[in-house]
Amino acid sequence: MEEGTVCNLQTIKESMLQFIQVGEVSASPIELLTKGNTVFPKESDLWDYKKEFGTDPASLAKTIMSIVAFHNSYGGYLIYGIHETQKDIRFEPIDVDFSDFDLSVVRNLIKKYTNKQIDITFNTHLITIEENEYSMGLIHIPKRESGENPLAFVRDGPQKDKKPIFKVHDTYMRTLDEKIPAKSPSNWEFLFSGRNFPSGKKLEVREIAKSLDHNLPDRQLICSDFIGREDTLSSLWKWLSDDFEYTKILCGDGGKGKTSIAYEFSTRFVSAAPSGYERVVWLSVKEKQFSGVDNDFYDLNDSDFKCSRTFLLALSEKCSLESEDYDDVAISIIKQELRSALPIFPSLIIVDDIDSLEDDEQRKVVDSCRQLGSNNVRFLVTTRKKLAYSSDLCIDIPGMPIDEYSQYVDLTCTKYNSSSLNRNAIGRLHSATDGSPLLTSSILRLIKFGYKFDAAIKEWKGHAGEDARDAAIRREIDSLKRNSKRALLGIYYFGSCSVTELKQALVFQPNQLLECLEELQSLFLVSEPSIIEGEKRYSLSNTTALVVKSNERELALDFDKIKTSIKNLRAGTDTSGKQGNRKYIGLIIRQSVAFLKEEKYLEAIRTVDEGLKKYKENPDLLLMKARCLSEQPKPDYDSIKNIAAKAVKKGQKRERAFEYWYLAESETSSVTGIIECCLESVRVLGSNKSVWYQRLAKGYLSRAKLRGVEVGYDDIVEASNSLTQSLKTSGDADKKQLLKDLSDVHDHIWKILEANTRLSWLSSFDEVVKLIKKGDVRTKLYCNARTCLTEAEAEFRAKRKELPSSFWIRAKQFNELINSRNKQDKIDRPFEDLLITTA
Repeated sequence: MEEGTVCNLQTIKESMLQFIQVGEVSASPIELLTKGNTVFPKESDLWDYKKEFGTDPASLAKTIMSIVAFHNSYGGYLIYGIHETQKDIRFEPIDVDFSDFDLSVVRNLIKKYTNKQIDITFNTHLITIEENEYSMGLIHIPKRESGENPLAFVRDGPQKDKKPIFKVHDTYMRTLDEKIPAKSPSNWEFLFSGRNFPSGKKLEVREIAKSLDHNLPDRQLICSDFIGREDTLSSLWKWLSDDFEYTKILCGDGGKGKTSIAYEFSTRFVSAAPSGYERVVWLSVKEKQFSGVDNDFYDLNDSDFKCSRTFLLALSEKCSLESEDYDDVAISIIKQELRSALPIFPSLIIVDDIDSLEDDEQRKVVDSCRQLGSNNVRFLVTTRKKLAYSSDLCIDIPGMPIDEYSQYVDLTCTKYNSSSLNRNAIGRLHSATDGSPLLTSSILRLIKFGYKFDAAIKEWKGHAGEDARDAAIRREIDSLKRNSKRALLGIYYFGSCSVTELKQALVFQPNQLLECLEELQSLFLVSEPSIIEGEKRYSLSNTTALVVKSNERELALDFDKIKTSIKNLRAGTDTSGKQGNRKYIGLIIRQSVAFLKEEKYLEAIRTVDEGLKKYKENPDLLLMKARCLSEQPKPDYDSIKNIAAKAVKKGQKRERAFEYWYLAESETSSVTGIIECCLESVRVLGSNKSVWYQRLAKGYLSRAKLRGVEVGYDDIVEASNSLTQSLKTSGDADKKQLLKDLSDVHDHIWKILEANTRLSWLSSFDEVVKLIKKGDVRTKLYCNARTCLTEAEAEFRAKRKELPSSFWIRAKQFNELINSRNKQDKIDRPFEDLLITTA
């Protein structure tokens, strides 16, 4: 934009601001923007052009959103009857019909969506532009009063494109020509400031308000450089508009940056000077601070209080009350005095490091903060322990997110005059330290002193990092109750586990374990995603795991026993899935097994089903599903056989899958299914084949019985083949029974052959020879073969036919079998009598 236009814009803004402040609803604001028979080609943070006034729900919701944004910022105007014809360059007038406009509807919607009233005013005017007269409308939106909380939506707006136009808790503001929800700390700083409109040469730069009084410590003692944490800072700014909770607690492991965040928020609070506040008070229990750079503690100022009572006395001093007068006074009296005195000095009060106190004293300090807080007296507390405080009260402080962490590492490397780290190295560093700034600086310190990156990580995970890790969490581990220490060790050995798994490993009563988990969750536990609703899972941060690893014996004298117990529970849950899926699938299976041991069959099935939603055809999960269904009091065998068969089809090679499949086919009397299962098992399995061949033989015999003599003959022969294979793979102890079973089958075959009039005696002879060659060398079978030849010879002679060559070939074959048998057993003399003269 040209210089003259900029100057014109400044003049227009200053005039428009005066109109807003006095609530002008005459034609003057519109005429100011339409001088020279043209529309001023720019919207701003004080006005917005609208083509027309829509009365549908979506259009009305957008109007409400614009009004709230102006109200939260500087106030402003909505001007109807101006149409943008060329983006950000050209605006033209348009005549508008306001007959359907109803200001009460707009006011009621503002009340509905924000639960507050905004004193808007509407007027229409006839405006002449280029000798044409246009009907235009003007809505005046007043600026939110100083000291009032920013207006937020209390319910979702109407849907557009399947999304609400605005959402509950959204707090909109006007910036330049846009309405935006407050997201960043700078957005919130503006909303809580006096919102004095900039003027003069600093037109686009918000004026800095006069800073508040404070007793903040020197930045170098807390954090010389602060990076990121935008989401947490935004949450704290947003908290200032909470009319119900005047205390917030920053919770997290040591070294994650709780104190640094509280300090950064305090310094920004001082600079922004939110309306209604006069000072920031810093109270701390901390007397020493660990430096990752120096790998040692350095002294801070003496603690401001040492218990809940001295905390109240410290507050009394800040309110100019004589604390000596309260030496023998009841706590309740001190609180009454403070409740009257604190609002006289509207303050943000930082209460740092209260986890240094005993648990009960810590609770009392937080209780006092909640009792004494008010709309302009707020307490921000930092602690490592949650102590079962609600999520509404606490803000969890994890490690830095990777993008902010990368900036922190780059800055620290620059300070150490070290080479920058690549993305992969930063990722490994982030994983090793859980994103902790303190622990990161202690590793980078080793690099500064000449260690290569890999060596620095390795050394730090060992002895070189113990001081930093102990500074972060050792105090809390030492303070744990005995059972809680055992639970902590158990979670470490599992890596990730459900409550049920942990209970079985440690043999705790349900209430005992829940008490331990409550204590641990206030300190170290990382909540893993639950597989099913109602069954929580936990793991440890990398830092905590390293400390536990180096202090196993101190946590439990029988740590070896605990480790072995958990190893046994994990046995059999290894999976054969793809590498990327193996860990997750193992967790699913392990949790399911734990449920089965407690006879919680539905929970076990639900757990597996969750895994199958993600990996629908994983053979290990399918096998686990079959197991869960099988162990129910009333198994669903139809489902079991389908799932077990599918598991095998998808590559499952564990014999247990075939067992479930076989059991289900047997229970549902599916003979064909039994044969299919057994055939697949002998094809796939590398051991125990003898049993499966025997089952296969039983399957064939069962099907032969159903088919009848003639049709079922082939199945009986297959049963013979299966028993023969079973003999080859069986142990000596089983052979006697197998031989008997094989003999019974062969005797049955002989009965069929003997009675079958459709089969020639020579063909029957061939069938008997097959049985002999399978290993059935009983004299009875040789006699049966001799009978076949004798009967064949009799039939030919009865018909006065010459014996064919096919007869003599078989006779010769028979004699060879006899001679071979005689060589093997010379005592069995009857075999010589069976010989046939073939000359």
